[in-house]
Formats: sequence, structure tokens, C-alpha cells
Amino acid sequence: MGFYYYKDGEKIGPVSEAELKDLAFCGKIKPDTLLVKEFPHGGDPFFASDIVRDCYFRNFFIPRRKLAVLLLLFLTVGFLFSLYLGVLISHSGRYLLAATPIVLYFVIGGILLSYASRLKIF
Repeated sequence: MGFYYYKDGEKIGPVSEAELKDLAFCGKIKPDTLLVKEFPHGGDPFFASDIVRDCYFRNFFIPRRKLAVLLLLFLTVGFLFSLYLGVLISHSGRYLLAATPIVLYFVIGGILLSYASRLKIF
């Protein structure tokens, strides 16, 4: 089964899903491009966002591997900084407050990791 896509009001196709991803890498198909799946009786139009989202993300923003390295670097530096702040605060005698940077680190790190898993970075 192939897909038809619309460009400047013209129906182009049929193209396979692999060809759609190649067109997305080239920038010819964007997530808001209208697609129709090839069926014997016709099909309902839908947007290309589900099919080309990953290609579009990798092509126009930071590649996933670099994003994963940056995220791990950020989490490592953030953890060391939160430990440093915790030690500084604990030396002032405020032991309950000393845990705050570490707790915030784990909350922010958890949010970033859940977002990264949704983007399928790892």
C-alpha cells in the first residue's frame, strides 16, 4: 500500500512509507503535509505528522545522538553541582535545606528523562 501526498494542490504518488521518510529528510514533506493512504475504495486524508515526525526532528534540530550526549552531560554536571550545594548548605547547619538541591535535581532529571524517552532518544 502506498501513500499520496498533496503539494501545491497537486496529488502526487503513490509513494511508499520509506520514500515518505526520504522526502521528509529532504524537506519536501513536512508534518503538516496532507496524505491519503492508497485503498481500493479511497481513503480519508490525514496529516503526515505521525509518519515523518522522527525524520523531521532529526533533520531540522539536534541529531538524537548529540542530544543524548548533551542530556547525559547536563544531568552529570547538575548532579555534581547539587551535591556541592548540599555540602555548602549543610556546613551552615541547615540540614533539612541541604537536601533541597538534590531533590530538585532528581525531579528535573526525571522530567528530562521522561521527555527523552518520549522522543526515543535512548
